[in-house]
Amino acid sequence: MHWTNLAKRLGFSRVSLTKWRNLPGAPQKADLVAWQVFVEENGLGMLGRKPSKEREDELTKRVRNQNRLLEIEIAQKENKLVERDGVNALMFQICHFAKITMFQKLENELPAKAAGLLPEEIRMVARGIGDEICDLMRVGFGEWQRKQPLPDPPTADSLSDKETFNAVTTIK
Repeated sequence: MHWTNLAKRLGFSRVSLTKWRNLPGAPQKADLVAWQVFVEENGLGMLGRKPSKEREDELTKRVRNQNRLLEIEIAQKENKLVERDGVNALMFQICHFAKITMFQKLENELPAKAAGLLPEEIRMVARGIGDEICDLMRVGFGEWQRKQPLPDPPTADSLSDKETFNAVTTIK
């Protein structure tokens, strides 16, 4: 049988058959039965590769990743994401300020305030200093939050979704 006739009998173009002849394990003769088996075993002539569990899993994973990227993109446009670098810089700044304040208050203010006090009274003064430092940290975070872009106004759908409203999401 001639290759052109074989291609017609198989239901494929002569160009496809010519390409397939170069594949590993392809029959070297124009044998209809051998070619039918080869086409079936290799998933040739189908759109894409032969379906398999691995391919299905890979396609599912790819679609999930694409959906995840789209969700991130949407959240960015809605100003619902906080960049990790911004949070890291904020935390460094607040911690640095808290450390400086703590040392200043413990080294300079506490000795004067604690002079002549009982140990329990000194603990109370120290706790007060600790509370002041925590308040300063809270204020610093509040100022940073106010500088963040406001999210788009909520829709009726998003009002019922507490996660959308309350969660703080970070990305790289």
